[in-house]
Amino acid sequence: KSEKEKLVKEKSEKEKLVKEKSEKEKLVKEKSEKEKLGMENLAKKNFDKEKLANEKSEKEKLAKEKSEKENLANEKTEKEKLEKQKWAKEKLAKDELAKEKLVKKKLEKEELAKENLAKEESEKEKLAKEKSEEVKLAKEKSDERKVYKEKLAKEKSEKEKLALEKFAKEKFEKEKLAKEKSEWRNLQRRSLRKKIWQRKSL
Repeated sequence: KSEKEKLVKEKSEKEKLVKEKSEKEKLVKEKSEKEKLGMENLAKKNFDKEKLANEKSEKEKLAKEKSEKENLANEKTEKEKLEKQKWAKEKLAKDELAKEKLVKKKLEKEELAKENLAKEESEKEKLAKEKSEEVKLAKEKSDERKVYKEKLAKEKSEKEKLALEKFAKEKFEKEKLAKEKSEWRNLQRRSLRKKIWQRKSL
């Protein structure tokens, strides 16, 4: 009986030991699980922290990039605005210059037209004066011709008169000479007849 009790006791001790061991192992396991879980939680927390930090850093990075982009966009907009203003000023200056050129060209054209008109008027006056001079000269020439014709006619008339007078004189001289010749012949005849008669009378 004592042996049996002893065995039961040993068995009981063994079971107790097994149970304790099992309890210890369970505790160790639980501890290990807890530690593991704690580590996991810690790791998770650290991971979440890192994640949050990374997200924050990413957000900050994105915010910085966005700010830089906005700054660049603003700079670009400002630059474009300034360029537009510059272009608008240049365009206005060009337009003003073009306008001035057009006005100058128009004035030059008007001045040239005035000069041409004045020149044409001067030419017309000159032509009219020349024509008047030509008419005057033609009249003078016509008058000169008339006078010359009259002079020629007068000279012709004088020449004809002189020719007639000369002809009349020559005719008269011829007639006179012929008469004188006839008279001389008659005298000769008379003288001859007288001589003949005188001879006969002797």
